[in-house]
Amino acid sequence: MKKLFSVIVALVICSLPLYAESSNDENKKEQEKTEKQLKKEAKAKEKALRAERDSIEFTFMEEAIQEHYFVVTADRIRNKKGYSQVVDPSTNFVLLQGDKATIQFALGHGFSGPNGLGGITVEGKASNIKIDYTKKGNLRFSMMVIGSSISAEVSFTLPKNGKHCDATVRSNFNSTNLTFSGKIQPYKKNLYKGRSLP
Repeated sequence: MKKLFSVIVALVICSLPLYAESSNDENKKEQEKTEKQLKKEAKAKEKALRAERDSIEFTFMEEAIQEHYFVVTADRIRNKKGYSQVVDPSTNFVLLQGDKATIQFALGHGFSGPNGLGGITVEGKASNIKIDYTKKGNLRFSMMVIGSSISAEVSFTLPKNGKHCDATVRSNFNSTNLTFSGKIQPYKKNLYKGRSLP
């Protein structure tokens, strides 16, 4: 009997480290699972907040476009052959203030141009303004700008909850197409008369 009792005690003592190790492994796995779940929840919360912020910003931009007070500041300009160039957003833009529009591109880098900035500035009256939406909720905009020496058609599509667009400018004077790629934002200031945006 004593022998049997000793054998049982020995078996129990031997199995204790195995049980403890198994318990530690389970705790570690549970902790890793909890950490992964917390990270997943944090990412989902961040994504939801970002989507909400984008939606609010889109509403402001949508309102500015509807009121005809916005600017597209381009950080890249592309011609109809696909050649593109990085440009300064403060001197490359499409601006609409009520019925007054300004389109300016300025390549700089030693290029000459009628506006003294290596490009062209067109200031004129905006007409034939059209705004509609695609089935996906993307906003489509187009207008004609009639200046003293040149007229152009401007069009772009702003993706739903987006901040960036490609504004295509088609000149009626020499069939030149330029695409202004950049950020669109509200612009409520007095009539712009400078050479670069503040």
